[in-house]
Amino acid sequence: VRIKILEMMSHGIPVITTSLGAQGLSSLDGVQIANSKEEIISAVYELVNDENKRRDLGMKAKSYINLHHNPKTVRATLIEFIRSI
Repeated sequence: VRIKILEMMSHGIPVITTSLGAQGLSSLDGVQIANSKEEIISAVYELVNDENKRRDLGMKAKSYINLHHNPKTVRATLIEFIRSI
């Protein structure tokens, strides 16, 4: 996962990325996948012109970060990993 994607998601900014860019995300909530130039252009156009979709995608992105990348969750995952070694 690109840190830039997670950073934008943490601010509630909707993300458009390719399948490759989204690798490592456990969910695609808050992320719009676009793999070709045409799909990227279409996705950008849609978000620019649809405030509800833009807001919804941003809220889902922020929720994903709060659920999967908050300090408590990261700490618990790290402790579980260390104990398994």
